[in-house]
Amino acid sequence: MRGVVVKGKRLGSRLGFPTANIVLEPGQTPPLLNGVYLGRVSIDGRDYYAIINQGLHPTFPEGPRTIEAHIFDYDGDAYSKPIELDYIQFMRGEEKFSSPEALVDRISSDVAQAKRLVAQMREQPGGKCIKNH
Repeated sequence: MRGVVVKGKRLGSRLGFPTANIVLEPGQTPPLLNGVYLGRVSIDGRDYYAIINQGLHPTFPEGPRTIEAHIFDYDGDAYSKPIELDYIQFMRGEEKFSSPEALVDRISSDVAQAKRLVAQMREQPGGKCIKNH
C-alpha cells in the first residue's frame, strides 16, 4: 500500500503512542478486516516495523475509517511524506475499550506482542526481516 501521511487528531500522541495517519493513493485497497496488524513501513528511504490500526475507533467514535501506524524507532516528522505499508500479520480485531487507560494497556500489549513477533522472524533462517536501526 502506498499513501501520504496526514495530520490527525493527535490522539495517539496524547495516549503515548504517536501514529502516522495515512491516506492511501487512489486504487489502493487495504485488507477488509478492521483491527491491528504487525506491519512494515517505508518512510524517508528507510524501513521500520510498526503496528498498523485500521478501523472506526469505537472507543473514540469520531469520523470515518482510518489507517494509522505506530512506527517503532521512528522519531522524524512524517507529515506530508509518502509512505509505503506492508501488512505482515493480523493481530486482533477492532475493540471498544471502557476507558483511555484500558486502551493504553492494550496498545502496550499489542506493541510488546508485535516486537516478539519481529524477534521470532529475525531468528528464522531466511525469515523476512529488516535490520535494527
